[in-house]
This record gives sequence, structure tokens and C-alpha cells, in this order.
Amino acid sequence: MSGFTTDTKDYGDRLVYEPLESKWGRYHATHCGCGQDWPTVHAVPAGFTVIPRGKTGYYGLVGPELT
Repeated sequence: MSGFTTDTKDYGDRLVYEPLESKWGRYHATHCGCGQDWPTVHAVPAGFTVIPRGKTGYYGLVGPELT
């Protein structure tokens, strides 16, 4: 499930938003269709920072007015 978390092991003392990749990936593929990785193409240019969660493939987003 997507949501905010404070996982000190993976993100330190930051509050991050963890998107559910399957949900956001499908949404992006349906509505954008650019065929690229949505965090790289849309989140980073919008000012968000992508923080990997270890080697699990999951990640958190921090950025402008995310809280």
C-alpha cells in the first residue's frame, strides 16, 4: 500500500512517501505511455528525490510539499 513512513533503518530520520510501484506503474503506463521509468521521468524533474530502500526494489520519495 502506498503511504507515508518513517523507517529509520532505510530512510534515517526522514518522513518519506513510499509509492506502491505496481499501482503507480500501471497508472503511468495507462495515462502517459512514454514507456520510461515514472520516478525518473516525472518525479525527479518535479523536484522529488528518490531514496532506494536497500536492494529490495522499493523506494521512498521526499520533496517539495510532500508532507
